[in-house]
Amino acid sequence: MAIKQNLKISEARIIILLSQVPNELKHAGAISAKLDIDFSYTVKILAEMGVKGWLRKDLEGCKRFYFLTNKSPTEAAKKLLTE
Repeated sequence: MAIKQNLKISEARIIILLSQVPNELKHAGAISAKLDIDFSYTVKILAEMGVKGWLRKDLEGCKRFYFLTNKSPTEAAKKLLTE
């Protein structure tokens, strides 16, 4: 049985953004700017999502890029943002 994890609105916004933007915009600075969220808060949320197993990160040069995993609750995020 899967453990139900609470989904924050900021996490849902990040999941939807990562599912729609091209790869070169999947770093913390671009995510923060696009969603108009404070950079330090964005990094904190991305780290929490990584611990939950929703994101994987790749280091390319000096930038860390974030990609959704199969465990990410994309449908729940869409449902949360449309309510």
